[in-house]
Amino acid sequence: MKKIRNILHTEFFRYCVIGAATTLLDLSVYYVLVEIFRYDPNICNVISISASIMFAYVANKLFVFRTHCGSFGALLLEIAKFWSSRIGTMFLEIGGVFVLTMLGWDGFASKLATQIVIFVANYLLSKFFAFRGKE
Repeated sequence: MKKIRNILHTEFFRYCVIGAATTLLDLSVYYVLVEIFRYDPNICNVISISASIMFAYVANKLFVFRTHCGSFGALLLEIAKFWSSRIGTMFLEIGGVFVLTMLGWDGFASKLATQIVIFVANYLLSKFFAFRGKE
């Protein structure tokens, strides 16, 4: 039981929980826009990713990496690092969805298929780049 409790309190487990919530938000926004409102899948992808990035920054800062910035400048740098890394993986995801839909995959299946690569890339970038400067 102690081993299970230790696992539940690890940074990676917290990241998985927040990552799952972020992914659920991303997929939900995408699904509503594409399947209900019938908007273009590629535009919906940008919108859903942007919404999830905003949620992910706050959730990762507060609950996963628990960083505290000593100054406003340090906070701005952390935000810039987080957003720049997420924008990078957003382009990777947009490209992945674009290529898979061009290959004939369903838009939602393409979106799901890219999530594993994006999840791992976002964790590594957050841990070793964006939230690296814990105080």
